[in-house]
Amino acid sequence: MPINLNIKGNGSSRSSYKRKTKTAVKVQMTLNKKIHFQTIEVNICISNTKPKSPIE
Repeated sequence: MPINLNIKGNGSSRSSYKRKTKTAVKVQMTLNKKIHFQTIEVNICISNTKPKSPIE
């Protein structure tokens, strides 16, 4: 039975695997974007606080 399931699943699993990898890539890209934006925000916060401290 498992052998038959594997043979049956080969054709469909390839397309679903492609779909999964596509979504995984999309998720990766969105995660990278979020991380990128977070680092930019952190950099802005650091650059905003740095000039203030010597003045104070």
